Amino acid sequence: ADNAVDVCNTYRYVTRLRELLIPTELHVFPFGKHGLGLANAPQRVAPHVMPWSELMIKWLELYEYFD
Repeated sequence: ADNAVDVCNTYRYVTRLRELLIPTELHVFPFGKHGLGLANAPQRVAPHVMPWSELMIKWLELYEYFD
């Protein structure tokens, strides 16, 4: 349902990052609008994407890009 970015672009981007040995993690959710993972107001969040922000923070902490 993401009309902003074709998921194939994401796959190409992640593939290139990995080729360059840049730490990468990818989570693809089966449906939802672009940016839905950042919508944390209860009435706006689709339950299946609620973990996205936590996953991002954990990834950033793992690679020390986040204080």
